[in-house]
Amino acid sequence: MKHSLFSRIMALLAVAVIVALIGGVIYCIVTDSEYLMAMMFTAIIVPLIIYLLVWLKKVFSKSADSVDDIKAHEDVPNKDGKEE
Repeated sequence: MKHSLFSRIMALLAVAVIVALIGGVIYCIVTDSEYLMAMMFTAIIVPLIIYLLVWLKKVFSKSADSVDDIKAHEDVPNKDGKEE
């Protein structure tokens, strides 16, 4: 499967955001910040949202591919040469 440049850039951006969030959590732990729970919540939710968006993209692109396959299959004649 060939990935587009856009997909690669978005993946690198997602990794950078996740690393920054983990760094923020560590910073909040070290400095005993009052925002520790907010950073931990964000560090858990952001990767889940990214995963959900990637999963939804795969689901919808597969459904679009299957619709195209069904339409292509409908145009194929039967064994006896008649269309359905």
